Amino acid sequence: MISEDIPETDLCCITIDALQQALGRCRFFSDYGKDNTLKRAGTFDFDNIDTTSDKFFQFITYTLTYIRTHCRGQWEKGKTGVLTINRGIQACIRVIDDITSMLIEQKKINPMRDDVASIGDEVTFYLEPLCEYLRNLTGEQESEIKRTYGTNGDLKFYRYFQKQISDAFSDFKPEGLEEFFENQTKKYNDKSREYLFSIETILRKRIGEALQLKFGKNWDRDGVPKDILRRIHNEAFERSLNEDSHVQDWDCTTLKDFSAIATYASNWSTVFEALLTRPQDQGKGRKEEKLSWLELCDAERSKLAKNQSYSVPRKAFMTIEEVYLWLNQ
Repeated sequence: MISEDIPETDLCCITIDALQQALGRCRFFSDYGKDNTLKRAGTFDFDNIDTTSDKFFQFITYTLTYIRTHCRGQWEKGKTGVLTINRGIQACIRVIDDITSMLIEQKKINPMRDDVASIGDEVTFYLEPLCEYLRNLTGEQESEIKRTYGTNGDLKFYRYFQKQISDAFSDFKPEGLEEFFENQTKKYNDKSREYLFSIETILRKRIGEALQLKFGKNWDRDGVPKDILRRIHNEAFERSLNEDSHVQDWDCTTLKDFSAIATYASNWSTVFEALLTRPQDQGKGRKEEKLSWLELCDAERSKLAKNQSYSVPRKAFMTIEEVYLWLNQ
């Protein structure tokens, strides 16, 4: 582990911050509110710092030693592997936490009463499928799991490690695991594209008609931000040069434009609040909240257009589908 006295090397590259972040996401220690009231009791928290530290240190050493012993090759790779790097060790700690919490719920262990060895043996039984996975990783598989960076990279390591255990043990089903992998399959991409195209087409027609009704002949000049007017005019001109038929300026508007138009000047209060607020959003106060569905649709459309490897998450798809059905009523 890197410290003031131990510099980073290819084999020593785990930081204290990474360990603290992992432990902060676990249930080992009690969680307190702002007024110092207990929100959640920690699985290894004895309400005494010395006792807690001593027993938890023995436990985490026991379980990580098991992983090191059974994954010696991967453990010694350092930066070139997936285990003894920040994301790898964070994922191990969080998976150990998941197993511990599950076994407590099943009443198979009680850290407040049981000795470290008996707790550790129960937990490490569930770690074997993960160790087998780590032992047999190919260089290509290592590259694939390390390909994502930042917070998403941390989550990817964690979910991949969880999955090895979940595939082997039917009682290990962490919340969010199934949805995470479902979201990687591009299962909802084609239908999302279809719905988003329809949503954009419907909104283009309805917003244009609403502006014409309010502003009359000069509806575009008076009801649309000038930067959007300039952009769609230039785009329509360019498209007309490359297409057989004349392209109207308004045909170049996008979902992102609709959000800006809806909130331009007094448009929201006089025209679009009633038109663009979904039934379930009626009680919300701020226009940004009421238009969150439109922001989501634009964001997903952009991701699908720019990234061939992108997979629309199930939750986002459900919102897109709900908007599509609402607009087609």
